Amino acid sequence: MEFKTKKSIFFAPKVLVSFWKTSRLILRTMIKCHCAEVFFESILNVVKETNRPILEVAREMGAADTCTACVPDMLAFIEQELEGQLAGNTNH
Repeated sequence: MEFKTKKSIFFAPKVLVSFWKTSRLILRTMIKCHCAEVFFESILNVVKETNRPILEVAREMGAADTCTACVPDMLAFIEQELEGQLAGNTNH
């Protein structure tokens, strides 16, 4: 995979790029658990509805338990989405 530099930000084809709260660049290549065919968005929705731990929900859905390669990308995605939701919530 070739990386191209444009204005000090790295772009990689077919790779999701996101900035983490510590300003480090995270390249996420997975959007689902391929072993269980469960999308991270589905896990996120259940976590939001039930307020249960991410890995508990993921494993209940059959994800993050077979090869566990998806776990870092899944945790980064869900934690980032939850932080964004909290940051956008002005009703305390």
